[in-house]
Amino acid sequence: MSEQNLPLSSAANPQSGEDCVLLKNADSLNLPPAPDSAPPSEDEFFLEEVDDLEAIARAAFADEARSRAGGLASDDRGLQFPDLLAEGEAPRPRVTDYIGERRAHPGVAQTPLFGGTLGQLREQAQSLLEQRDARARLRYEQAARLDRSLRQAFAYLHDMVQQLNVVQPDIPRDYVLSGDKSLRALAWHQGYADYRTSSKSDQAFMEIVTLSYRLTSHEPPIVLERDARMAEAFRQRLFDFNLNMQVQETRDEHKLLESVRITIQPEVRVSVRWEPDYEAGALLVHARNLERLGYTTYRLPADAPMNPALLEEFVRMVLGLPHHFPHIARRPS
Repeated sequence: MSEQNLPLSSAANPQSGEDCVLLKNADSLNLPPAPDSAPPSEDEFFLEEVDDLEAIARAAFADEARSRAGGLASDDRGLQFPDLLAEGEAPRPRVTDYIGERRAHPGVAQTPLFGGTLGQLREQAQSLLEQRDARARLRYEQAARLDRSLRQAFAYLHDMVQQLNVVQPDIPRDYVLSGDKSLRALAWHQGYADYRTSSKSDQAFMEIVTLSYRLTSHEPPIVLERDARMAEAFRQRLFDFNLNMQVQETRDEHKLLESVRITIQPEVRVSVRWEPDYEAGALLVHARNLERLGYTTYRLPADAPMNPALLEEFVRMVLGLPHHFPHIARRPS
């Protein structure tokens, strides 16, 4: 029997015993046309996938719009979920209402969604950040000002040393060693000025400016003797002065120290360090053997400008001339 002339009916499958459907004409069921014998190209397959994704996205957007407009309370199926409010209590605003208000007026400043404790923490954090920025700017300004002062000091001292190395003037200052023993009749012999920065960058701040020089004399060496009780302390003191000396010890048969004989050459080594105090915004001047044997520290106040007049007073102190540098620079306690 030919299938083309059969009406749509059920027929038994002689092998499985199940019913099967015989089709009179496939076009009458509005089925999609049969695919061509050749498989679709990669481009055609990609375009079909894109169409499906766009359809899914449009459906999702439509569901989201319906949800935002009324939520489950206005669902098409008629389901109602009323808010549970106390008698006389005003209805609570919904998040969807807040989002809709922001979308309706995008140019108007809105109240933050989260306030209370979180808002207070945000304000405290902002205040602390502003304070830190202010302190950082202040430290940078102080560091920049101290850097300019150190650069001016180095330029002045470097020029001064070059002139003194040629002139080699006498220094009318005596350095007392002990009692009537002093290093005197000294003259400038050789000196140099140097500096160091915080890094090798061209924009680095200066960390230190140094001035070092040596004074010599034609006087004979000075000889000092001390017994065993005072020998070690006296020798350490002269060592701290960075003096050029030779020490001879006298010991008994038990190799116990009896006395020392110290020969001191007629010269004095002087060193001065200019360093910034960033916390106080001041400039410290650490000197060894400048006005006398030993250490002295001067502090230039924050309002003391680094100018030729101040450096002139410092140079006069170096040369042993009348000066007012200690009155300008306070000695820190």
